Amino acid sequence: MLLEPQKPTYRILLVEDEEGARFNLREAMSLSAGMDAELIVDECSTVEEAKAYLSSETFYHVAVVDIWLEDEESGGVEVVRTACASNALIEVIVVTSYEKLEYANDSLNKGARQYLCKGHKEYIDIVGPHILRAANSAYMRQQIDCEIQEFQKFISEVRVKMFELQKAADLSESTKKEIADIVRTIDRGLG
Repeated sequence: MLLEPQKPTYRILLVEDEEGARFNLREAMSLSAGMDAELIVDECSTVEEAKAYLSSETFYHVAVVDIWLEDEESGGVEVVRTACASNALIEVIVVTSYEKLEYANDSLNKGARQYLCKGHKEYIDIVGPHILRAANSAYMRQQIDCEIQEFQKFISEVRVKMFELQKAADLSESTKKEIADIVRTIDRGLG
């Protein structure tokens, strides 16, 4: 019996102070995801709300951040910094109406991976796919990170068992030496 592959669930934080722009972004993401992915989107409109979401236990794959938020000019740059500092795997996409090079540089230097300008007519066609590709990239990195952690845990358990075996009194000295060599090899691999 063949199992159907599970579609991924992407967690996205949408930081945008304009309701119309939030609606357009939600629609673009939804259309891009289609039946291939499930989206869980948390929305906020201020720097402080964004920081509260980012300081929670929730793992976000993507943060879509407007650079100029109502409560603070270029406050989105602070959100970018906070997002990247709180989650090394997050993909941050800055969306803005402002094409100022200063904002783009600040955002990219703080960890944003993309800087998209809302004013271009192609924007609504490209923003959804950009967000979904970023979400998939973060999702895959998260999966790999989890697998690496599981493998490291397994190797650590093997190391402990090997160490215990090495201490057993009924082993020959050559067997104990072989086990010690294996433990050293594991230690070098983990280091």
